[in-house]
Amino acid sequence: IYKSGLGTPSVEGKVQFNLYGSGNFTGTAAYDLSVDSSGNIIEKATRKIFTATSLDTTTNYNVSPAGTQTPIVWDSELIKDSIYTHDNAVNPEQVTVTEAGTYRIYSMLTATSTGQRVQILLRIAINGTARARFGAGMYIRSASGQNKSSSIIEETIVLNANDIITITGERGSSISVNTFNISEASYFSIEKIA
Repeated sequence: IYKSGLGTPSVEGKVQFNLYGSGNFTGTAAYDLSVDSSGNIIEKATRKIFTATSLDTTTNYNVSPAGTQTPIVWDSELIKDSIYTHDNAVNPEQVTVTEAGTYRIYSMLTATSTGQRVQILLRIAINGTARARFGAGMYIRSASGQNKSSSIIEETIVLNANDIITITGERGSSISVNTFNISEASYFSIEKIA
């Protein structure tokens, strides 16, 4: 580590950046500075993210009978890096990852219902198969003005290239009909972390 402009070792621990800039991505927001195993300062791609919300607040999602996996539609992309495939109109409930790796998947579903005692549990499905873990369940009493609730799920998962990710809602209560509408506060995020 050198003092800027002096070329001598610094006890202050400052890094000289005026000679930095030979990389291909200098100055872009999509890259961070890192140190490689040889101690060189290098440019490293930042997180690769997909985020979306649902603008469709009128569709009635029916999760009856018990055990029915109902995919949640994400029809408004917020961020979509190049390793994700998603379409707001064609199969908008599906997101495909094109790179193998470790991913953090998060979803928050806010819903309303006129049905009484509606409970919705979120699950993450990979290639159409729901994983065993449930998210924190929502409960809508639909009485005394309480007709909205939310559920959250987050999981870190190792995925293969071309795996398809879907967030599903599943009935959690024993009433005969469990229907709900999504509110615009709902959110879905996938981040490649390794």
